[in-house]
Amino acid sequence: MVKRIVRILICLLLFVLLFSQFALAENYSKYIIDDAKVLDSESIEALESKIEELHKKHNIAVVLTTSNVVPYGKTVEFTDDLYENGGYGFDGAKSGIAYLIDFNNREIHISTAGRMIGILNDARIDKLLYAGDSYLSDKQYGKTMLSMLDMLDDFVKKGVVEGGYIYDEQTGEIIGGPHKVLGGNEIIIALVAAIFVFVVLVFFVNRSYNLKYNTYNYNIENNVSVEMIDTQDVFLREEVTRTRRPKNTSGGSGGGSRSSGSGSRSHTSSGGTSFGGGSRKF
Repeated sequence: MVKRIVRILICLLLFVLLFSQFALAENYSKYIIDDAKVLDSESIEALESKIEELHKKHNIAVVLTTSNVVPYGKTVEFTDDLYENGGYGFDGAKSGIAYLIDFNNREIHISTAGRMIGILNDARIDKLLYAGDSYLSDKQYGKTMLSMLDMLDDFVKKGVVEGGYIYDEQTGEIIGGPHKVLGGNEIIIALVAAIFVFVVLVFFVNRSYNLKYNTYNYNIENNVSVEMIDTQDVFLREEVTRTRRPKNTSGGSGGGSRSSGSGSRSHTSSGGTSFGGGSRKF
């Protein structure tokens, strides 16, 4: 009887553990929204696998969507709202991207959120938008998206480019950065400096302990005499340094003025979330 109860309990425990694994597993099918019905089952399966890989490698969310009902001129808002209202993102910053093929406006748009705004600057966004362009011309939309995801993987591995910054696309104002990347020589110099400081600290600590146990008292009163004869204050020279104040060049320019180089454009959605990204026609 006891053995039977133990067996039942073990079976129940195994069932609970197995069920919990399925419950905790992420359902990556929700990251592909093919409202335009242009993706076959094989493409969807391959895309889900790649999205899962990107999540596990970089902790980012990737949403792929197609639509033929986006209102005219609302491609950006549609993509932003899709990501924001869908509750996507795995970290506190909700880092990730949403990629939309909009057949109504004949436009491809990428929205970036969280740390992906800084990683995907304007130059990288442009490359992602044109990734798999030959497949797009042949209406092989699944392969187009896979080409984009492969390039995205490479960009995230490389991280934020040196000197990268985030700017408001309406005002041109820099709101984040620039990002500094240490080179090999700089890292070596920093390590050498740290070792030197450590050695100096150890030397002085050891010296202080030696003095503590080997104290020598010098009789100042009997061995030193001081006599003040005269004091004078002598004016040597006056030195004036002038520094030119740089003019403010960041204000008043439109968002397009900073679209090249290392910058990442940014805007605020209707829901109050900061997004980056870019679009192209097809």
